[in-house]
Amino acid sequence: MNIEKSATNSLISINDAVLMNNNDCYKYLGIIEDKTSKPTKANWDLITKKIKKRIDMLCKTNLNSTNLMRAINEYAMSLLNYYIGLLDIEPEFFKKLDHEIRQILILHGIHLQPACKDYILTEKN
Repeated sequence: MNIEKSATNSLISINDAVLMNNNDCYKYLGIIEDKTSKPTKANWDLITKKIKKRIDMLCKTNLNSTNLMRAINEYAMSLLNYYIGLLDIEPEFFKKLDHEIRQILILHGIHLQPACKDYILTEKN
């Protein structure tokens, strides 16, 4: 085993790996973990950045709406399939991501910004 490339937070395994300090991070299966083996906030930023980059790239193609949505679901959103089992993803993360994706689609003229939803949903006399 390569001691320089291995890290541990246990004093028992100090002979087999480098002991992690308080501010150290460790990358395991592509997920950045802190000393307590909990995923860091950098994971969310990395996932969001990759998804937005892929969607922006897809929006620059000349795909029709059906093929574009299919490409977004298969190419960009497939990143989430890998991380869903490994990270605890909260519903707020999905709401924020949905908003950011809609902003990219609006920027490229693919999705029109909806009218005031409160006005549409209110009951009329």
